[in-house]
Amino acid sequence: MLLAAAAALQLALGWSNASIVHPGWALSAVGAFAIVCVAAVLVRTLKLVGIESALPFGLLALAVLWRAASAPSVPGFGALCILAVVWLGFYGTRRLVWVAVVASVVGLLLAPLLTASAITGDDLSHAALTGAVALLTGPVIHSLVERQKQSAQLVSMLEPASLRLDAVLRAATGNMIVACDCDGLITDFNQGAERLLGYRADEVVGTPLSMLFDDAN
Repeated sequence: MLLAAAAALQLALGWSNASIVHPGWALSAVGAFAIVCVAAVLVRTLKLVGIESALPFGLLALAVLWRAASAPSVPGFGALCILAVVWLGFYGTRRLVWVAVVASVVGLLLAPLLTASAITGDDLSHAALTGAVALLTGPVIHSLVERQKQSAQLVSMLEPASLRLDAVLRAATGNMIVACDCDGLITDFNQGAERLLGYRADEVVGTPLSMLFDDAN
């Protein structure tokens, strides 16, 4: 829905500025916007995951068509492309992110050719800037998301083992079990240790292990 809202904003800005130079391409852009909106509704209501990754490319097509319909001085086309790349960074695959980066640059350069216009220096600089920002956002966001997923998977794998270990420690009430980390701070203090040493776990967990021996002396 965010993609559709951004597209609607760009279309509204274009109409309000009376910057439509080629009405035919403007109608094509409106048609692309309608397709993006319908697809977004279907994804949200029917959970059609298969077409979810196509929505950002619909936004890229909208940006290209609207650039062809509007005056070259109208801003916003690069922002739509970058938004599509960022969305794929969060929810798409690495390959789709790179395809979107390349498509955003190529699309902005080809847009003037749709109206038989020459590619100007402004078009080149705009496409280069859009590609640079997309390159710095999409792949980086995707890498961070993948790392977070891997960390979550690792935690989910280790959690059952940690729960089993905790259950074993709690069941060993007849034996004293005291564990500490590499800094010598107590991390585990079972009921057997509480009974034999007279401390509660919440009193000693996080304190130096040497404290128990100092008190014993």
